[in-house]
Amino acid sequence: MARRHQFHVAHDSHSITVTVRRGHGRDIELLVDGKEVGFMVERASDVVTLASVIVDDPPQFFRVRVEHLRRRAGGPPARRSSTAPRRS
Repeated sequence: MARRHQFHVAHDSHSITVTVRRGHGRDIELLVDGKEVGFMVERASDVVTLASVIVDDPPQFFRVRVEHLRRRAGGPPARRSSTAPRRS
């Protein structure tokens, strides 16, 4: 059975959510205001970075870094390291 971990941050009036599903690989889904803006399947790496844009005026580009994707004894199953929206 796949396990799911979800991380959320509010930025201005927007909602940024990252969902990590564990199974054979790790499915990583990136949502802005409930809409999928990024998705990847990672099987080998312990750290991934997803980049996207908040459609606003002006657009806001951001990156989300997710660490500890591989399970370690006594360690966290996954964690959101940073969400860094920046003005263009």
